[in-house]
Amino acid sequence: MQAFAIGTLLGGALGLLLGLSAAARTWLEPLIIAFNGVPKIVLYPVLLPMFSLSGAKVVMGVLFALFPVLINVAAGARNIPAVYWKLGRTVQASRAQMLTHIVWSGEVI
Repeated sequence: MQAFAIGTLLGGALGLLLGLSAAARTWLEPLIIAFNGVPKIVLYPVLLPMFSLSGAKVVMGVLFALFPVLINVAAGARNIPAVYWKLGRTVQASRAQMLTHIVWSGEVI
């Protein structure tokens, strides 16, 4: 459960950054798709020091939750209609308001 929560939160946050930033999408999306295709056991030693040796099960859980969540959230954020962002700027909404009302609305994700 702990690994799923960490993987989901990390994947969701990184997916939003990737989906909402055109520059990040250009540079990082091919790498993330490539890492998703790499067997998880290859990435295991890279992430193991971040969670220490006691969290070995957590690392594998994070690896299996991170990439699907990241890719799906990035695709959802990328497909937000541009008119929503224009409408948010028209009503002079702050970035936080646009994020909460556009991205977190039930229609988009």
